[in-house]
Amino acid sequence: MISYPTLEQKVRAFQRELDEALSNVKTVRNQAFDELLIKKGELRSKNDYLIKQLRALEQIDVLRKELAGLKIKIESLKSNIYSKEKEQRNRLQNAFQVIQSLTLRLLHSDLGRQAEFSTSKKVELDFEKNTFSLDGENNFSESSNVYLKNSVRFAIFFASLEKDFFRLPRFILCDNIEDKGMQPDRSQSFQKEIVQLSAESEVRHQIIITTSMISPDLDNTELCVGDFYSETNKTLKIE
Repeated sequence: MISYPTLEQKVRAFQRELDEALSNVKTVRNQAFDELLIKKGELRSKNDYLIKQLRALEQIDVLRKELAGLKIKIESLKSNIYSKEKEQRNRLQNAFQVIQSLTLRLLHSDLGRQAEFSTSKKVELDFEKNTFSLDGENNFSESSNVYLKNSVRFAIFFASLEKDFFRLPRFILCDNIEDKGMQPDRSQSFQKEIVQLSAESEVRHQIIITTSMISPDLDNTELCVGDFYSETNKTLKIE
């Protein structure tokens, strides 16, 4: 017969074996579970990374499309700029041609007081420097320089009437066109040519000229405004 203490020892031994067995089972289960949790974390992290990469790729695709659109706009703007610049160059060239043609017309109508005017072929203008020359020269007699300057001024004016892209008012005021000792018949010839050019234009405009050598053909006509001032009829009347 087994005594109580012996039985108690056996029970305790069995309990220890059972606890150890259960402990081993629990450890194996926990290890597998932990490994699954780790794997889950890794997969979730990888999934998050892939989602971020996908969003980045989508953003890159959006940016790529925007870039393509911007390139198209840039090319369109470049084309428009080139077209406008070409149009501007053509207009400038056309403007110079018209101004030159009108200047030469006025010079060729001169009375031969400056031989170079009769045979002149090329008028050069530099608007930035505010200079001009005739066949590369601009050193003539004082009266001829005045005639040339007035010819260029009126040529620009009449060119603005002929070409609507000129941004100039349809108005010109020229005070004392026969400055620097110009002879009366020369000034009067210039006046007639200006009147003729004005009559040929169909664009409304206004020209104001002051002269002390008015052409007899123009004097006392509807073109004249005010009195003719002289030694006996002065501009300032002091009583």
